[in-house]
Parts: sequence; C-alpha cells; structure tokens
Amino acid sequence: MGTKNNRRTKYTIDTIQRALIELLNTAPIEKITVTQICELADVNRGTFYRYFLDPYDCLEKIETKFMAVVEEKMLALPDIPEVGVISFVKSHLLLALEQVAENADLMKMVFLSGHSKMLQNLFNIENATKPGPVTVDNIKTEQQRDQYYNQEYYGTAVLSIIKAWLRLDMPETPTELTDKIVARIMNSPELPSLPPKLTHSPHYFE
Repeated sequence: MGTKNNRRTKYTIDTIQRALIELLNTAPIEKITVTQICELADVNRGTFYRYFLDPYDCLEKIETKFMAVVEEKMLALPDIPEVGVISFVKSHLLLALEQVAENADLMKMVFLSGHSKMLQNLFNIENATKPGPVTVDNIKTEQQRDQYYNQEYYGTAVLSIIKAWLRLDMPETPTELTDKIVARIMNSPELPSLPPKLTHSPHYFE
C-alpha cells in the first residue's frame, strides 16, 4: 500500500510541476497563479498546498530536484588528477549540456526567464576552482586577482554561450557545443591560470 501511495504522490507532484513548466511558456513566474496551475494539472488547491507553498516554492523544488540528480552524475566523473584539466572540463561540460538538452523545455523556461540562478549553479565554476576558489574577501596577491578575473571571465562566457544556444533552439549537439567552448578556452592566453570546475548538473523527470 505504501509503495502505491508513493507512486501516486510522485505522479501528483510531477503533474503539478509539469503544469507550472508549461505555464512558464506563456507567462513569467510572478504572473502565474495557483488556480492556473491547479486547472492545468487537474488537481484542487488543497492538493497543491499539500506539497507547495506557492508557485515560487514549486519552481524552487523543481530546481532542487534537478540539481540533485545532476550533481550525483557529476560526482561519478573522474577528477582533475586522474584526467587533466582539459579532459575534466570537457567531460563535465558535456554531461551538463546533455542534461540541458534532455530537459530543453525546462531549461529554456528557467534559464532564460531571469528568475532563477540554476544555470549559474549548474556551472558553479567560481566555487570549485582549484587550488581553491578566489573570492573578493580573500584576494591578497596579483596572482589571486588574475585568477578571480579568470573565474568571472570564463564563467560569464560559458553561461552566455549556453543561453545563446538555448535561444537558437540548440542547433549544435552537446558534443559539438562542448568542442566549441573548449576550443575558445584553449585559445585563450590565460589558460594556464584557469582551472574551471563544473560541480553541478540534470535529467529532471525520470
């Protein structure tokens, strides 16, 4: 009985979250109401409030589950000491782009809406650089300052390319886009001081 109830609960939650994602195709999150979600999902308001506080909470739970699934997959990939920086970047970037492509509708609505930091979290470069992240508070040398500039430069560049890819309806495959991004990184004169690490990443509805 418990297993059946768990399946029913998962189905209900997924249905509500899918309804929100569909509504995000037509309106920003601040314009979406609980009533609209319930009508599209064919559930009553009591059912919605059993699982979510409001549409923002529903979106946040979508993002949290998405990131948890991707992070688990990322952690299974080899680290820099095993494969080197370039192979490390390529494998993590490719995995992340594959997950973005597999969840294209969700990614477009969330990443391009401007209401989520999920893309930044997905490519959490700054917080995972080696030998350690450089933040404004711990910059003491010119080398640390240069590393911080690189973190900002590469992080912003990668995120911008991926957003542009989504806006263009992903004309390249994840592998092709990975090669293009890595080629741009390798052509940079600052490459030796850049060790970006992609620590998070997703397939949401499984």
